[in-house]
Amino acid sequence: MPRPTLRSSLASAGGVVALLGSFLPWLRTGERERTSYELSGLARRLGVATGPLERVAIVGWPIVPFVLLCAVVLLVMRCSIGARVFGLAVAAYVLAVPAIVLGSPLETRFGAVVTVVGACLLIGACLLRERGHA
Repeated sequence: MPRPTLRSSLASAGGVVALLGSFLPWLRTGERERTSYELSGLARRLGVATGPLERVAIVGWPIVPFVLLCAVVLLVMRCSIGARVFGLAVAAYVLAVPAIVLGSPLETRFGAVVTVVGACLLIGACLLRERGHA
């Protein structure tokens, strides 16, 4: 079995942290804390997603666990530069949705910030150039 590289370690950590953050509380509405997965039905009503791109991003959010897993597996398996490009696209998406929430007037919680940290680790893994690897 090949030794883990810095890229695979960063990708794994980023994926786990981003996924964990997605299940933590992102915002508070009334007396209830809500996770990122509860946003799609509430985003428009709460005024979180005002533009069409924001609405599409939030409605598509439930696919995040799957695309995160795909990106991390491709990066860990040391696939081509295409894997890094895919990883960057996934990380950008995972970074954009919490940014929408954090920029809203609602009372936000720490889950969105944890997700941002995970996305940043994933970006680092994608941009990292290791010796002997593309």
